[in-house]
Amino acid sequence: MKIKDYLETLPENINISGMKGLFGKELKILESYFQSIDELKGKKIEIIEELKSIGEPIMEMTDDGVSFKQETEPKLINIKGVYGLGNDIKLYSIFLQNGDVIVRCTEDSIETKIEKIINEIKSSEYYKGDLSDLGNNIGILVGKYLSNDLGFEEDDFMSGLKHGISISNGTHG
Repeated sequence: MKIKDYLETLPENINISGMKGLFGKELKILESYFQSIDELKGKKIEIIEELKSIGEPIMEMTDDGVSFKQETEPKLINIKGVYGLGNDIKLYSIFLQNGDVIVRCTEDSIETKIEKIINEIKSSEYYKGDLSDLGNNIGILVGKYLSNDLGFEEDDFMSGLKHGISISNGTHG
């Protein structure tokens, strides 16, 4: 079974702010199915049942006007889909937003793309080649991970690369 298929079968009353899904304690409903859900098989999942509010509410501007967001412990991030998840996941919610599966989990539940890129470059057959081979290989490896979902965009990477080179060769102004 796929997560999206499961979430689409949830009754309409399991719906928070227009997002159909399971949040906090509600995830216990899904816990016995974790190993039969294709994207979660083999992963160790810890459910965060409740969040502890810390500090004062933070005011932020949204498309719907002013809203207040409360900082929580543990701090959570949203990712689209489940393919960036590590093997140990601390999970607060799984929900559908605009037809996409969104997972809200702790930051340490995510295998970082940067770590994957570094490890793939180190193990690359071109790692010991010349600079054009290395540059080509880095381009291939980084290109696999470019995505708007977590802010890994080509322009940002290219800008950072040019900036780093300019600092190294003294042309940075």
